[in-house]
Amino acid sequence: MASATLAQLQLPEADRHLIATFHYYEPFGFTHRGADWVEDQFRQLKDVPFGTPEQIAQVGRDFDVVKAAVARTRPAGAAGRVRRV
Repeated sequence: MASATLAQLQLPEADRHLIATFHYYEPFGFTHRGADWVEDQFRQLKDVPFGTPEQIAQVGRDFDVVKAAVARTRPAGAAGRVRRV
């Protein structure tokens, strides 16, 4: 994740009608299992568990960066949130 870039995100003050989104693809073997556009090692994967304990912990840390960016960039009174799906 480009958390350093996200941590530096600055939305223009003059246009508060912007919605920032991000895409997250970790752990890669889980999110890309069976995809036909990736390398064979991922294309052939099936029944992949979500991740190792360290990978799961990293997802939490990465989403903490996202939550901080949302809190820092949303206008006062706006209901910004991070939703895990």
